[in-house]
Amino acid sequence: MAQVPTNWPLPTIYSHSTDLIGDDRQTYRRMIEVIEANGNDILAKAEAKAKGAGLKVEKIKESGHPADRIVKVASENGYDLIVIGSRGNSAIKEALLGSVSHHVCQHAKCSVLIAR
Repeated sequence: MAQVPTNWPLPTIYSHSTDLIGDDRQTYRRMIEVIEANGNDILAKAEAKAKGAGLKVEKIKESGHPADRIVKVASENGYDLIVIGSRGNSAIKEALLGSVSHHVCQHAKCSVLIAR
């Protein structure tokens, strides 16, 4: 899996403009390429594992807020069940930061199974 070097600067975004300047554009593009490659790698491994277990697989890659995208895709495709992992954050962290699995449970139109 490709790694984003820790010495890469974050793109500079100026307060009056959303344009990235100079080298920032190249750095930003490379970061996106690495993130995309990692996402593709994770999906390919999960797909192979699920197919190896004899499961039907539909591979979907989305961008955006994870909880919102999961709920929307499940709704648009008429899914009966969402299976989602729980990272096990404490109640305090969940209250302050929110939780993808909690949001999905509260907003999905279908059943949700949270696995630990």
